[in-house]
Amino acid sequence: MGIYGAMMKGLIKNDMLNEAVHLFFQIPNPDEIIFVLFFHACARIGTEEALSLVKKVLSNLPNSYREKSNVPTTAFDAFIKCGDLSSTEKLFPEIKKIVTSYGNLMNAYNKNNQPEKTLDLHEQMKFDKIEPD
Repeated sequence: MGIYGAMMKGLIKNDMLNEAVHLFFQIPNPDEIIFVLFFHACARIGTEEALSLVKKVLSNLPNSYREKSNVPTTAFDAFIKCGDLSSTEKLFPEIKKIVTSYGNLMNAYNKNNQPEKTLDLHEQMKFDKIEPD
């Protein structure tokens, strides 16, 4: 991890989340780790402003980073924690399908009083041969 990654990680660890987000926008050519840290900071902030930044950065994300499972998965988590179920659903097909990604989306459905979507997703999980733990 480079100096920017170490700085962002330290800011996040010390709950200086807005500073980590501000630093992100100062970094020339962020790499995969920097994008993951940015989305993680925004997820922890969880505000409309953070959601707006997640959408902005994700829309400009180079395709090479969309193919790396950690980057879209962390953006997915940010959408959930910022309360944007619609964007969460749109991003779900792009992320690696593991138990926790299904579980996180099911929890989001439950929090938004959509139990039928939770049940549908559980069926999809079984169809995809993902075993709950």
